Amino acid sequence: MTALNLQVGQGSDDCLRRLVTSDFGLSYSDHQAGDWNSSFYDYSGGTRFTSVTIPQGATIDAATMQFRARSLNGSIPTTYIEGEDADDAATFIDAADYDGRARTSAVSWTPGEWVAGTWYTTPELKTIIQAIIDRKSWSPGNALVTFWRDAPSWGGSQRCLTASAYEHNTAWAPKLDIDYTASEGDGTSRWFLRR
Repeated sequence: MTALNLQVGQGSDDCLRRLVTSDFGLSYSDHQAGDWNSSFYDYSGGTRFTSVTIPQGATIDAATMQFRARSLNGSIPTTYIEGEDADDAATFIDAADYDGRARTSAVSWTPGEWVAGTWYTTPELKTIIQAIIDRKSWSPGNALVTFWRDAPSWGGSQRCLTASAYEHNTAWAPKLDIDYTASEGDGTSRWFLRR
């Protein structure tokens, strides 16, 4: 089994999106998921990880993300992590680009607490990463994207998690940790024949 530890590495590889009232930015210092009030809600964010050196056909044994909390506004919402269903995810451009990306299935996440300055780890995300790695045109070294959001529409009360983005502090940008086992025949395993 091989461990791969990734972190967002440039400003355009994480972004903040708000559906109501619509907003999008590549230079915000925050990641947010949740609702602020009845005029500003459905906050979400995207994160792109490059140089994902997992060979196609590998088995994803474990995968989690880490976010460093900045603040909790109101109560803790149920949030969702998705992946972009793409062979080699591009960096973010604008709201239309963000909204138009195909998504994998989602994994729900309701943190038990959210204390500023603390790193929090998501539940198991291996099904999301496996779906991307299993794509026919996936190649080791490609990039992948994940999304963090809450349930759509105004939830009736303030419930918003804020985490650090790359622009806040590069060392506190979101992380993706993957353990995988390469399949035989990808160059990792070798068979020796006895003469």
